Amino acid sequence: MVGERSIPKDEMPIIGEISPYQGLYLVTMHAAVTLSPLLCELVAQELIYEKAEPLLTPYRISRFS
Repeated sequence: MVGERSIPKDEMPIIGEISPYQGLYLVTMHAAVTLSPLLCELVAQELIYEKAEPLLTPYRISRFS
């Protein structure tokens, strides 16, 4: 069996809320092991304080629309 990694077409991470699904938050990326400590901190801040983290702006799914 082969596991396939979820890599978007532009090979950049996708991070953020997925509308129209209220409460669904996605984090998908290739280098998750090395970046997970930083991402956990940034995502936690967004979820706790309900305020968008500017560092994550380039990785929103909206870039595909």
